[in-house]
Amino acid sequence: MAHYSKTYTSPAQLTALLQSRGLHVENVTRTENYLRHIGYYRFSAYLYPLLTTPKENHVFKSGAAFNQSLDMYRFDRLAYGIVHLHCKC
Repeated sequence: MAHYSKTYTSPAQLTALLQSRGLHVENVTRTENYLRHIGYYRFSAYLYPLLTTPKENHVFKSGAAFNQSLDMYRFDRLAYGIVHLHCKC
């Protein structure tokens, strides 16, 4: 059986972490719900463009907001649905 070194981090803890790194969160409860349903690690790809460089510092650009990354996620899901609707894959 595999042993993992990382422990569970709740959506509330993840939201607080994002805020501590400079991400503006307009509605904490809503953000926690999105992280719970989408999953932080899936959603983190949409946060990446909002990070300052070097990205390894995990600091968000001035004015970066959760809603910006949510808009990217929604657009990606819409585009994926359109492509697969018209694709005979």
